[in-house]
Parts: sequence; C-alpha cells; structure tokens
Amino acid sequence: MGRGRIEIKRIENTTNRQVTFCKRRNGLLKKAYELSVLCDAEVALIVFSGRGRLYEYSNNSVKATIERYKKATSDISSAGTVAEINAQHYQQESAKLKQQITTLQNSNRFIFSPRL
Repeated sequence: MGRGRIEIKRIENTTNRQVTFCKRRNGLLKKAYELSVLCDAEVALIVFSGRGRLYEYSNNSVKATIERYKKATSDISSAGTVAEINAQHYQQESAKLKQQITTLQNSNRFIFSPRL
C-alpha cells in the first residue's frame, strides 16, 4: 500500500507542524549528505525553524561555500560562463594543494633526515 498525496499547505496544528518539520528537516539533511558523498558535490544547507532555530549542514565550511557562491554570482556578470569560473576555482584550489604538498615534503625531509 503506497502513501497518499498530501496537499501542500500550512499545517495549522502546532504539534503536528513541529513533528512534520523535524521529520522533513532530517530527511533534507540526509539528502544533502547523500548528494555530497555520492556526487562529490560541495553542499551547504541552512534551515531556520519557525521558532528561529538554526540548523545547518555542510560537507565543507558553510562560510567557504557561501563565499564561493557570492564570488560565482558576482563573477558571472563580469567574467563569463560558469565553466570558466569553476576552472578558476579549481586552479586556485590546485595551487593551494601544491603549496601544502611542498610544505609536507619539507617537513618529511626535516623529520626523516639523518641526524649527525
């Protein structure tokens, strides 16, 4: 037996509304997690309840994802296509990772160098 369709409208009963919010919030957080893991997507989810309580999920930093979003939306008007913006982002990320590799290699040389 399948589930019936519900009419999408505000739930008047506060208890039922709160229960529905909790269930749907948990489902939404789970979907955000699954999307980030399965598709290697950068996901940030921010939800405020009716009472003003904050719920968030991010596989990265929420702040970093929002900054990336702001940069992408401001760059679209000035820089060109989304593909170009993504390429720029990955080039910057690649440069950071290369710097980290260099730092780690230098640390390893220091740690594993023969002592005199």
